[in-house]
Amino acid sequence: MEDADQRVRGWVDANPRALAINPRWEGAITADGKRQGWNVTSALMGGAHGTGLPAKVVGDGGAGNRGLVAEASEGSENVEPQLGDVGRYQGLGGASNTTVGGQPHAMIYDVPRSPLVSIGQFQHAQLSRYSFEPGFIVGNSYADMKIPLDATVANNFNDFSGHHVSDTSYEVNKRLWDDFYFSTLILDYQGSTGSAFDTVYSYTQKPFSLANPRMEFVPEASDASLDKMITAAASKLPEVISSRIRIAGAFNINSTSKTAWKAVLSSMGASEFPRIAPTNPTAAPVWKNPKGTRFSRFGHVATADAFTKGGDGQKPAFWLGWRELDADELDKLAQAIVDEVKARGPFRTLAGFINRDPSASNIEHRRKGALQAAIDRKVNAGLSSSISDQPATKPSGPFSDASNGESQAVGHAGYLMQGDVLQSLGPILQARSDYFRVRAYGEVRDASGKVIASASCEAFVQRGTNYVDLLRTPGDSWGITHHCG
Repeated sequence: MEDADQRVRGWVDANPRALAINPRWEGAITADGKRQGWNVTSALMGGAHGTGLPAKVVGDGGAGNRGLVAEASEGSENVEPQLGDVGRYQGLGGASNTTVGGQPHAMIYDVPRSPLVSIGQFQHAQLSRYSFEPGFIVGNSYADMKIPLDATVANNFNDFSGHHVSDTSYEVNKRLWDDFYFSTLILDYQGSTGSAFDTVYSYTQKPFSLANPRMEFVPEASDASLDKMITAAASKLPEVISSRIRIAGAFNINSTSKTAWKAVLSSMGASEFPRIAPTNPTAAPVWKNPKGTRFSRFGHVATADAFTKGGDGQKPAFWLGWRELDADELDKLAQAIVDEVKARGPFRTLAGFINRDPSASNIEHRRKGALQAAIDRKVNAGLSSSISDQPATKPSGPFSDASNGESQAVGHAGYLMQGDVLQSLGPILQARSDYFRVRAYGEVRDASGKVIASASCEAFVQRGTNYVDLLRTPGDSWGITHHCG
């Protein structure tokens, strides 16, 4: 925004897909009824605001608060819109809504072209109804500036009776991450008969991988076929299916090993993906195999090359590409995550790791979750001024300082959000471990203290899904391999 008093954090403090808009829901009203500060009603700014005369103008300056996007300095009127490269009028976005830094294309959301495999992909879902709610909800954790940092709801916001503003991201993450996941079983089973599924995947030779290769389907001995298992499960089918699926190599978010976090993050540097040109979308895509670790917010295609540290906002990479981390950034990010885990953990749930902590004594822990804090400190810090400015200082009125030191560029393709990391790595993350090494050692010493005999035992224990029954049949497996000496 050209008006420094109105700058907010991109699609965290404003929702480009709002179904309902009301300026009073957004910002404060002064005693004389004039609007004051952060009156953000949509991506298309319009109308007058401010307490002084003449009132400041945002948009094209026309009557009726039209909110038209035009290339205009403050207060000017009737400026002709820009002609795009396809010969029609279009707006400009990105770093500016003028030809100086403005982009004719800016990708914000991903439309899935294949079945989902991660809860994190729901960050693109339209879960916000109003303009004052975040543009990205699932998997993200930035505090809402309309809510006190030590709370998750602001009742009767701005003295507007019945207007209760909730921290939507916090509440959705709390209810979603620890109770649901995508097994991806249906992707293979749907559209074919059970017998065809059983044949293709050698049902009796377990385990086998699903559409998400980190998920393994492990039927029990009593499961003669998938069809029979589904029939027998009846209304308990979700629980039964879940009990037959395990994760190959799940990662504990409470890990304090920088090497382990580097290994998990760097796993996102192995695949190719297609790139298309927005000015020539019918041309064949060019397959890219970038170096380093990359996180793409968009599941199938990019319309620009990678954005790397030090990149320029005058180029389309930040607004259309993906975020690429070099070895130094990866190392620093892994260490920053470890530091956050040590400072905030242990986390008992995935939601606790993802969300901010309103009850924390450290105010930084209230502003955002552990993962986003690490990313902002080591990846997003120091973005070029050609990309964005900082949000405005908190104005008077019912606002918190949630956006202090943040960036206006949040939500664009080159700005790495924790939701981008979670939509890729979410399916393998857990708040506990299921595989343990247990060691025991004993020795006997004589009167002089010399060891005359010793014995050691080591067991690897795999936690399973079956209930522990103390009246088990002798010979049943506990899922333990051991070595004694």
